[in-house]
Amino acid sequence: MNGLGLLVCLGWAVGVFLIVYTAGLSFLKKMRFRLVFQKDKKTQKHLLLAGNPRVKRWKAYIEEHAGLAGLNWSFNRFMLYSLAACITGSYLAGKYLHNIYVVIPLGFGFSLLPGILLDFFINRKQRLLEKQLIAAVQHFISEYGTLPNIVSSLNNILPVIDYPLFEELDRLIRELNSGRSSEAALFSFAARINSRWAYRFAHILNLRINRGVDINAMLFNLYMDMKTRLVKEKERGMETIGVRMESYLMYLFIPVMYAFSAKINPEAHYLMTRTAGGRLMMFAAALLLVAGIFFNLRLGSSRIK
Repeated sequence: MNGLGLLVCLGWAVGVFLIVYTAGLSFLKKMRFRLVFQKDKKTQKHLLLAGNPRVKRWKAYIEEHAGLAGLNWSFNRFMLYSLAACITGSYLAGKYLHNIYVVIPLGFGFSLLPGILLDFFINRKQRLLEKQLIAAVQHFISEYGTLPNIVSSLNNILPVIDYPLFEELDRLIRELNSGRSSEAALFSFAARINSRWAYRFAHILNLRINRGVDINAMLFNLYMDMKTRLVKEKERGMETIGVRMESYLMYLFIPVMYAFSAKINPEAHYLMTRTAGGRLMMFAAALLLVAGIFFNLRLGSSRIK
């Protein structure tokens, strides 16, 4: 084994030691909690997991995005899918690449697949919501001009609104009628759509409800701005989405082409999977691919504030 191989092995040895050491400390702390709170296991679990602020934020983040995607996955289901994908990726790395170095990065990369699926459905739904919002604002202007009551006007336009905007408007009406703060209900509606037009629409309705401002001119200006600027925004949005989809296809293309090349040239496959230098190159490639997918997901999860 050459010097690079020894260096990589040393790094992995240190990493494994730190993981085992950290896991051991965590296990000891858990056992201490069990000894102290042996009679109250529910309280113990709450202290160790459910009460952790980071776990709460992550759970809320996953369930919010699952709702936005229209899949309504629970946090536990999402984690189960991620774990299954992680095990699959790790198994493939160990069996076909014969490379212990890439087990962790490929396992992590496969665990991102449920997130990629959520990202795809969220983007598809939000593009449809933006299109439907233009027609909804137009119908609302007509209804509000006849009957200047926000809840009644929203109720009247519901029959001509299609899913998924119908579902969001219906929820907004129920929240406004339930006694919830109108400002909270309106901006919650805008956050679910995640569009600057939705936030602007919510702001205009909030001005009418809480300050009694005449909103006819603002509604008309909103509609005209949406009509004139949506084409440019759509082009920019489609460019961004196109780049991200092309990136995902590129990430998929690389392992497919590698498998194809390995069939044609088994000798090169042997060098990449059986030598220290080849394994190190595979490890670096796996890290770069996983990093690209991760940052792609971060780009897709950005929210309009």
